Amino acid sequence: MSVHHENYFSNLELEEKLFSLRATYPSLCSLSELGRSTENRPIWLLTLGNRSTGNPDERPGLWADGNLHATEISGTSVLVQLCDTLLGRYEQGDPQSRRILDNFTIYVAPRLCPDGAERVFSSNPQLLRSGTRRYPYEDTAEGLHIEDVDGDGQILQMRIADPHGDWKQSSLHPQLMEKRKPHDHGEVYYRLFPEGRVKDYDGFQLRTARPKTYLDFNRNFPYHWRGEGEQSGAGPFPTSEPEVRAVVEFLSKHANINIALLYHTYGGLLLRPYDDKPDEHMETRDLWVYEALGKIGSEITGYPHGATSKLLKYHPKEVISGTQDSWLFEDRGVFAWTVELWNIMKQAGISTDNEIEWYRSHPHSEDLQILEWYTKEVPEGGAYVDWYPYLHPELGPVELGGWNKLFAFRNPPPNFISKEAEKNIQFLMTLADTLPKLEIHSCTVKKISEEVFTLSLQLENAGF
Repeated sequence: MSVHHENYFSNLELEEKLFSLRATYPSLCSLSELGRSTENRPIWLLTLGNRSTGNPDERPGLWADGNLHATEISGTSVLVQLCDTLLGRYEQGDPQSRRILDNFTIYVAPRLCPDGAERVFSSNPQLLRSGTRRYPYEDTAEGLHIEDVDGDGQILQMRIADPHGDWKQSSLHPQLMEKRKPHDHGEVYYRLFPEGRVKDYDGFQLRTARPKTYLDFNRNFPYHWRGEGEQSGAGPFPTSEPEVRAVVEFLSKHANINIALLYHTYGGLLLRPYDDKPDEHMETRDLWVYEALGKIGSEITGYPHGATSKLLKYHPKEVISGTQDSWLFEDRGVFAWTVELWNIMKQAGISTDNEIEWYRSHPHSEDLQILEWYTKEVPEGGAYVDWYPYLHPELGPVELGGWNKLFAFRNPPPNFISKEAEKNIQFLMTLADTLPKLEIHSCTVKKISEEVFTLSLQLENAGF
């Protein structure tokens, strides 16, 4: 049984779905609050396992979470489909599902950032990094603030004609924009900005304002945490944010958890520690285990696997730290994976394992490949919007349109959610099958005296 989902879940829809799962599978599924968000929304936790075969918290466990970053909503959909699939297959007698839920515990937190997700699904959407608390500045800075300026429920791009602009209409397709070459002259050129409002515009200089909210929950974990002076969005101290603190407290109290899968977007990557140093700093035998599991994961998902420090570098001379996977591995001894779902470039037939480098520089013909892929595979549209005129309240006449990046690049279009989920569900279940499984082969007791006994046990790990 494979349950397919072709939608994203608002907070209300997610709650309804989780309560439905608990009601449908009462002996296999319990629902609790992991904690509360900054705005006092519940952070839900599903605990999957056959309670008649033992206390779930006393069996080897696997942790899975998603939507730590506000706009990375596809992790939630993947995890909901996982729960539906695993529980449904168990009821139908699937041997692997029964083996997993009879012997192990799967903890699922499908949405760690409910406040940010609430903004994404709002009729007037906001695209935040993580939480909604103003940080690091309380005041509203001058400049362009990204928002849905015309109230159509989506955040697109703005183009403004400017003879000194660095963009022009594509030579390959009239809908697309193409970067101006250094020697280009004699055409119509544009400035290209995210859609938004402008504060304190002086009629000359237009730049994107510093965000009012730039907390990054995946820089707020304790391992090698670095403050705002060294790393943006890290928060005033480790676990300063209630969402992160709830995760850290739960995982610190559950030593039965051996493996973790942390669902993010995007890039189609299986990332592992470390984020801030190369592989030679990892204990060799742990590295061998990671490599063995990563090879299996790549075979199943098609995603490359490796250390974040190698596969996901935002800047060639900088590293990230304070992340969840490195904290889990280094502090809790958990083999943690950050799964970056979805890679539109690969879907369109473009060969790249580094989307960051691709954004920095790529042939313009590849933009056309992506547009043609969407035109063919997502006929209802939504990923790219034709440019249309708009009278901006601060800037005057502009044009809105271009890529809807939330559903073009950051998350898959709805009709591709299930395809992305299925291969990741298979990888998670495969990892669950590697959890330790202690078996007692014999137990003998020998009496030495009235108060002294010897106990002999033969134990074996039947798992990996």
